[in-house]
Amino acid sequence: MRGGTLDAPTRAAARTLFPNAAIHVFYGAAETSFITLTDADTPDGSVGKPYPGVKIRLTDGTIATRSPYAFNGYLGAGSPHTRRDGDWLTLGERGWQDADGNLYLQGRAGRMITVADRNIFLDAVTDTLAPLAHPRHLAVIARPDPLRGARASVVVSGPPDATLGATLADACAHAFGLRAAVTFHPDFPLRPSGKPDLAALEAP
Repeated sequence: MRGGTLDAPTRAAARTLFPNAAIHVFYGAAETSFITLTDADTPDGSVGKPYPGVKIRLTDGTIATRSPYAFNGYLGAGSPHTRRDGDWLTLGERGWQDADGNLYLQGRAGRMITVADRNIFLDAVTDTLAPLAHPRHLAVIARPDPLRGARASVVVSGPPDATLGATLADACAHAFGLRAAVTFHPDFPLRPSGKPDLAALEAP
C-alpha cells in the first residue's frame, strides 16, 4: 500500500532470513483491497500486474479499478478524490503501465504540488528518499512559497544528523530538481497504522 512500500533494505533483510521464500508485494488501499501483485519478474519501481480478478484502467494517468474486492462506500464524508464511474472506482491515484502491464505509481492527486509551474508528486519524492533514511521514518510535506507556489519539506524521525540531511537534500535535488529543507523530529507522529501522521506534520 502507499506509505507501506517494501523498501530495498527490508527486502534484502527478508531474503537473508528466508533465502528460499518467494517475496510478493501487493499494492492496494482500504477502499479497494488488492490492486496489483509483484513477483520475481516485476521490474524495479513497479507495483506489479493486476491482482487476479482485478481490472485496471488509466484515463489521463488516473488509475481506476474494477474489482470484486472494492468497498461499498464511506460511513463518513470520505475523500473528495474517491469517485465511481459505473463499476470503476478511482481514488485519485496517478500512474502508468508499461507494455507488459506492470503498473508504476506517481502519487495521489491530493499529494501533488506545483513548484515553479512543475507538478511534483510528494509520494514519489517520499518513495525515493525513504530508503536513504532507513530505518528512520520519513515524510515529505508541502509548505506554501510566495515565489514558487509551494515547496517540499522533508521531515525525518529522530535526532539531527547533518550527514543524512545533506544526503537527502542532494538526492531530492538530483532526482526531482527540488531544493527541499530537511528537518528532524524527535517525536515523529505516527498514525495507529504505523504510517506517518501527515496532518500532524503539516500543522503549523
